[in-house]
Formats: sequence, structure tokens, C-alpha cells
Amino acid sequence: SKVKCLIFSAMQRTLNLVGTSLMHLLGRDAVAEHWGKWKESELRKFTEDKVWVWDCPKCGHENDSVCVSCQQEFVKVRVHNTDNGEPGNVFERVKKELITGDFLGRRFHVGETVIWNNFEDGKGSQSGTVVSLYVCHTRRSPEV
Repeated sequence: SKVKCLIFSAMQRTLNLVGTSLMHLLGRDAVAEHWGKWKESELRKFTEDKVWVWDCPKCGHENDSVCVSCQQEFVKVRVHNTDNGEPGNVFERVKKELITGDFLGRRFHVGETVIWNNFEDGKGSQSGTVVSLYVCHTRRSPEV
């Protein structure tokens, strides 16, 4: 049987922290966030185990069906040199959820030092300084 839970809190930050932790632990399909424009699709996910999503053709992010453009958040960082820890001349686009300490609603700031996991490239953890923040916003195709 599939694990499901219901969380209530009057404090948004608590919901964001607990919800993000559960998503990392159990997967996005196991956590329903019943609020805003997502209420209907999230309730369907919780009661019927039906998830309607679309994949962004540009960045591959899995988006909820109610989103007309990709919601993937990116942080552009100036990678620190591994020998001295100082900012180098290499810039990297990092998915926000890969940054240590990220949770739903967390905002990173320009100039902040961050650490992220880069296991796909075999580099392990890396650190860098935030240069800019942006959202993919690629529009989904009409047939989705």
C-alpha cells in the first residue's frame, strides 16, 4: 500500500519544510499540496492516485498539468576553485532543488554562497556564489 499523510499548519514555513522533506523522502507523487490553482489536481492525486503532468522540452522538469509554462527554478552560480575556494571564472546553471538547504519557498540571494550536489557529472559536491536566479518558463505545447 502507498504511504499518504495529511499535514496541517497555520505556518506556511512549517508546511514548506515538512512538505519538501516528505517529497525528497517519498517522491512528488506521494505528497499532495492542497492550495491555490493546484487544489483540484492535488486532491485527485491524493484520493485517486492520478497525476497529470507534462515534461518541459527545454530542461526536462516535470510540471503539473495546470501550469502553462515550466516552473523549474535555476540558480546561476560562479563556481569556486577547488584549490583555494575563491570564485573562479566558471559559471554553472544549477537546479534549485539540488542546492543544500533548499525547500519549497526558500529564496536564495545574489552573492550568497551555496553548495550543491553534482553527482550526474561525477563531481560530487561543489560550492559557488549565486550570480542570478531565474525560472525556465518554457511554454508547454498546446496538445499537452
